[in-house]
Amino acid sequence: MKRLLHITILFLLLNSSVIKSNAQQSLIYYWHFNNLVNFTTVNVSPSIFPVIRPNYTTLDSTKAFLKLAPLAGTAGNLATFYDNVSPGDVLNARFGTIAGLGFRPRNPTDSMQLMLYIPSTSYKNITIKFETQKSSASNGAYTDSLDYSVDSGATWRNSAISPVIASNGTGAWSTSVIYSAISDSQAFNNNKLVFRIRFNAPGNLGTSGNVRFDNITVEGDTIIAPKLVHYWHFNNLVNFTTVAVSPSTFPVVRANYSTLDTTKAFLKFAPLSGTAGNMLTYFDNVSPGDTVNARMGTPAGLGFRPRNPSDSMQLMAYIPTTGYKNIVIKFEVQKSSASNGAYTDSLDYSLDSGATWKNTGITPLVASNGTGAWSLPNTPVTVTISDLQSWNNSKLVFRIRYIAPGNSGTSGNVRMDNLTIEGDTFIGTYPLPVKLLSFNAKNISGKNVLVSWQTASEIDNDHFIVERSFDESKWENIATLKGAGNSRKIVSYQIENLIENSYPMVYYRLKQFDYNGTFTISKTVVVNFNSNLLNTISIENPVKDNICKINITSSNQSDLTVTIRNMFGEIMQNTSYTIYQGGNLLNVDVSNLNNGIYIVEIKNNDTVLAVKKILK
Repeated sequence: MKRLLHITILFLLLNSSVIKSNAQQSLIYYWHFNNLVNFTTVNVSPSIFPVIRPNYTTLDSTKAFLKLAPLAGTAGNLATFYDNVSPGDVLNARFGTIAGLGFRPRNPTDSMQLMLYIPSTSYKNITIKFETQKSSASNGAYTDSLDYSVDSGATWRNSAISPVIASNGTGAWSTSVIYSAISDSQAFNNNKLVFRIRFNAPGNLGTSGNVRFDNITVEGDTIIAPKLVHYWHFNNLVNFTTVAVSPSTFPVVRANYSTLDTTKAFLKFAPLSGTAGNMLTYFDNVSPGDTVNARMGTPAGLGFRPRNPSDSMQLMAYIPTTGYKNIVIKFEVQKSSASNGAYTDSLDYSLDSGATWKNTGITPLVASNGTGAWSLPNTPVTVTISDLQSWNNSKLVFRIRYIAPGNSGTSGNVRMDNLTIEGDTFIGTYPLPVKLLSFNAKNISGKNVLVSWQTASEIDNDHFIVERSFDESKWENIATLKGAGNSRKIVSYQIENLIENSYPMVYYRLKQFDYNGTFTISKTVVVNFNSNLLNTISIENPVKDNICKINITSSNQSDLTVTIRNMFGEIMQNTSYTIYQGGNLLNVDVSNLNNGIYIVEIKNNDTVLAVKKILK
């Protein structure tokens, strides 16, 4: 029975468990080998092996190829070859491709590796499938070891899969279906992705016996690429001075490209707070720059070089994100030598033009030499700002501070090139930091009030403050409760508050504070001590859609009157309602009222139960 060996490398951020997906993915590369011509039928040095291009690709076929090469440490005199095998198979064939031929790497394969160079530019959740067959029960590798690399093969990560290979050579292709979930986001949108197959003993050491392959496919989900918001390539950076001067004379460095306003996107090299006023330094360019994070085909050209003593300085990028969210910052760095230049950078951001700062928690390692080694290991420093308040923010600033050793002398520096700011288009409003399910206050015994609330979710929630008032004008803090921080489940909170003096009504409201100090205020609820009828009353304010909503919890059925007065005390409307035991929602139509401030009075017979100002 023919079955497909389906090796799925799913590079997921949040899920490391084994998963199966029925979603249709896009075909990125396909090798069917039906046009594979044998370039030789005798053992030769693997160094002369031609690469095999895919028969189909959505990207660039010159950058995607299959390569059979010796493993590291293999003797230099190793000789082998590869050829085709007939018949191939059709189980994983695409576009109606016939069985035709398969690919056959010859022995000794335990010294070889089959590498698939498969750039995943604009794709994620990469899926690799292929059919395989060993030549006989005693010859050919019994299992394959599967690895992947995110840096063109410089380092390897094992997928922890060793698939069983078909046990005979009589047309039995592919014996099982295997899935592997690997939480590695670095494989997404990666032009240096490589997949590798190594052949395990027994059966792959002799001069006969081999493992065959057919219909190799690479699939993935399309990534909606973030948009480039600002870009500095520094190739036109002119040295304004080559001697140390006061930083107060430094010009700003405008972005070379911006979807917004380049006059508002700029770099500023400035002293840290508390630095002596007589400090002198400067910045200039450095050649050559680099191209790892270059955009729009920009050549290496120049880089940006802040001079020492940089431990007293900060490089600030003013990067308004108006109209954008999910902000990602990338740049290349290089230190001038092993002993000079900051060994690491400290990265911060500000939501208020630099008045306050938040640390990203990232201290990237900087390249350790100055001989062209930019951004080890050959990838840009990448910072993702997950703070919702960085979205659509005209006051966002990113800051780099340089950490010793090596950055306080008169020589040694850290260079930068190809600074990019990317984001997704922002439409709509911010997600609420805290989604409040309920907020209630009720008299539980005598003058003892229970104040309780529930949240459905919390984002960056630092704490709550419960406030109390006896006239809805002067408020006092009566309790502070720590928030859950970040939560996606229902969280319950409560406090008890003893009212020591006699007051007819007591009002409560809730303040919720984020980590950055911003806060929101809940609706106001009232506890009425004049009546045993009502437990709580809350009036939504301001009015929405011409409806004044009044929530009332009652211990029994009764009749109420809702009176609305203007600020001169004149009655604008009077409405009677019957309420019942439990929760009641009164929708009071105020469409006949002009916009303005009004007073809502709720009475039971001659007893005033609640009075509140509202805004229409």
